[in-house]
Amino acid sequence: AVPGRLAKRNRGDGASVIDDSYNANPTSFAAAIAATRSIATTLGRRLVVVAGEMRELGRLSDDAHDEVGRAIVRAKAAVVITCGGEAERIADVAARASITVRRASNGVHAKPRRGETLFRSVLIVSRNCRS
Repeated sequence: AVPGRLAKRNRGDGASVIDDSYNANPTSFAAAIAATRSIATTLGRRLVVVAGEMRELGRLSDDAHDEVGRAIVRAKAAVVITCGGEAERIADVAARASITVRRASNGVHAKPRRGETLFRSVLIVSRNCRS
């Protein structure tokens, strides 16, 4: 398996992490969200998306980040955690759909806060949100 391409690992708190941080683009990100939704459904867990910005998209950036937000809405994510930059557009789309959103300035601040549990969740971590 390619590191950062739908690589699964389990956390000590019972959450499963699907690392899709390798070179995300709008198409691969949407496909990873759909695949992770399927995993979460199979395991009977909620879907948490940790989303960083996709860089080097030029004038397509706004639309691309909005489309990822719509993919998250279609996947019925329980929580979206964004990591600053253009990922804020993803957060905006999710928030308008009444998905719980936590906005972090970077990957370090996107980590679970003291007392915040991700137990029995399946997380997908995107590019530029690793720490």
